[in-house]
Amino acid sequence: DLQRKVKANMIFSGEECAGRFLDVHNYYNRYINMFAKDSKMGEIGYLEYLDRMGLFMSIDITKVKAKPDYQSYISDLLNYLQNFHRRAQPLVEVNIETALKQFNEQWSKGTVPGWRTKFPEDDAIIRIGYTAEKFLETLGGEGLKMELLYRGLKCGGRPIDRANRLIKCIKNKRELKVEQGKETELQSMSSPYPPKDRLAKGFNSKLIAKTEVLIQVYVEHLGEIVDATKARVIKKQTQSYEELEQEIAAEEALGEVDLDALDEEDDDEQILSNPLNLPLGWDGKPIPFWLYKLHGLGVEFKCEICGNYSYWGRRSFDRHFQEWRHAHGMRMLKIPNTKHFHDIVKIDDALALHKKLNSRLENEFDTVEEFETASGMKVDRKTFEDLKRQGLE
Repeated sequence: DLQRKVKANMIFSGEECAGRFLDVHNYYNRYINMFAKDSKMGEIGYLEYLDRMGLFMSIDITKVKAKPDYQSYISDLLNYLQNFHRRAQPLVEVNIETALKQFNEQWSKGTVPGWRTKFPEDDAIIRIGYTAEKFLETLGGEGLKMELLYRGLKCGGRPIDRANRLIKCIKNKRELKVEQGKETELQSMSSPYPPKDRLAKGFNSKLIAKTEVLIQVYVEHLGEIVDATKARVIKKQTQSYEELEQEIAAEEALGEVDLDALDEEDDDEQILSNPLNLPLGWDGKPIPFWLYKLHGLGVEFKCEICGNYSYWGRRSFDRHFQEWRHAHGMRMLKIPNTKHFHDIVKIDDALALHKKLNSRLENEFDTVEEFETASGMKVDRKTFEDLKRQGLE
């Protein structure tokens, strides 16, 4: 019984909030520490890290991926995601076999994103005479984009422009080596096997690539939780200190509830009988019948201007005259939606009232008295009397 009555706060940390959010602050700190010398990658915020958590293609192999810190980082991150999935979604399976099968096929062909092994050496490209069309046929648009990204070049534009930019980069690099008297066999920067003297001991490229693929699978599977975590981070950034304290207290109170008690509450929340089709209240249950009668929710009001739309209750009917549906109907009739037309629901009545108001306005203009001053200016009675009292007429 004691093992069965496990509390939620013993399974999840406070930041995970009973499995609703991820807690990857530790891995975020390790991530930015790996890029401490990179002003662009080492200064990202926690929110941006959640977006990049499953992206590894833009990370340099020689400078970062070959280091023991990176291998330890991705291994711990994968263990955390697997552990979180077992705790938060124990009955949901992740299709890992399909992802691993696809990874093995891509690895054997040398087409794993960020880990291509079938790309020719730079010397071979110049010797064979690779053209832009040949590059485009071999790598495709996305492959050219990744090659340019690895070399730190602009990767936008049309695919043929990317191919020309890549060839120009390789030729310029070759010419620079010749001028310096260091003509050697150039190794492609896109290859996952840099010179051995620059690699850490125990570097296993396939194992690292496989770990990255598994992380991507789990991040994609936990996509809704990742989105909820990002939304929570944005919400926290706009909250005051008092609001944060109240939210923490509410989460702690939620964590102290027994799982068995929650299950019993779920059993009690069955579909309630509602034969009178009463509206639902704030608690999701039908409102009392006396309240239904008090507000007159059983009285139907139809508005012809709104396309014979029905409104239940006087309050809803009065409110609809300022809503978009009634305003649109009045606009189609070319009638201004003013207070004169309140309680008018018939099209004929609205047109007749509009015509009557227009005729009354015209009569008012016809009966206006005009007076002429000594200077020949025409004014109304009030203005003329004001000028006369001042002796200016």
